[in-house]
Amino acid sequence: MSQEEAPNTADGTREVVSQQQTESLVDQLPLGEGVVAGSGAFLLAYLFYHQVVTFLTTFGSASSAGPSGWVVSGWYFFASHNVPVQAGGETAAVSVLPRLGTSGTNFFIGGWPVQMLLLFAPAFGLIGAGYLVVSWEDPDELVDLALSVAAVAIPYLVLSVVAAFLMTHTYTNSGAIGTIISNVEPLAQQYSNGQPPSSLNVGVSITNAALFAGIVYPVVFGGLGGIAAKKDLVVDEITARLN
Repeated sequence: MSQEEAPNTADGTREVVSQQQTESLVDQLPLGEGVVAGSGAFLLAYLFYHQVVTFLTTFGSASSAGPSGWVVSGWYFFASHNVPVQAGGETAAVSVLPRLGTSGTNFFIGGWPVQMLLLFAPAFGLIGAGYLVVSWEDPDELVDLALSVAAVAIPYLVLSVVAAFLMTHTYTNSGAIGTIISNVEPLAQQYSNGQPPSSLNVGVSITNAALFAGIVYPVVFGGLGGIAAKKDLVVDEITARLN
């Protein structure tokens, strides 16, 4: 009987040890600093795009058939994270959506330096956030550095999911729906011989927002910032492993 119970006891011990290790890592997360830096990077990037959209709406021609400026700002924000807008479940460029006039339907303003800034603004913010948190924590091991980066990613992930859920719009204007369908090839094929829908939902995929905007971007670019803050530690660890 005792021989049969021994493996179960060993398995239980391993589970307890694993749970304790996980709890220990969670306790080591610098969540306070991560929330400040990660949330700050998210909000600053979003506000940057909001200012761009406000400028384009002011000097372009806005359409009353479209969504509010804060929603369009979110779509541009997600587009910069490689999260495309979807119209009726199909990928659509923000430029084909009836919200902004001709001068405000793309990023081609101010020459290539401004275009690059528009494209990489979130990356710059996340690099800065990772750099700040790692500098504050001053880790002595790569595990602690990784935990600092994870602390930046957690609030960024939460805010990305919430924003993706909120930043949607349902078009009901037949002219606006027709414009979108004619510019999105899969929709054009779908409705080529039929009556277009009376409404069309537009937004970003929550799954894509969580994966790319909430995980990939903060981990990659926050990690780059963290490495920049503790490059000596990273170099020493790599050298030690190679030797």
